[in-house]
Amino acid sequence: MTDSSDTSRRDFVAAGVTVAAVAGTASGARAQAQPPSNLRFANPPGMSKPPSYSQVVEVTGPGCTVYLAG
Repeated sequence: MTDSSDTSRRDFVAAGVTVAAVAGTASGARAQAQPPSNLRFANPPGMSKPPSYSQVVEVTGPGCTVYLAG
């Protein structure tokens, strides 16, 4: 026989795993989408080329904003 707190904990963990799986699927879908045309991603020569992000992101529009990693 299981204690009701064990069942509650098990339900909580199962819900957390489900949420994590759905979030991972959603972020994976976003990662494969084409970026907007006003964004330019770069890894300049001499800098590391990490697989999960770019060292430089340039956003153009009415002005220009440059984001640098690190």
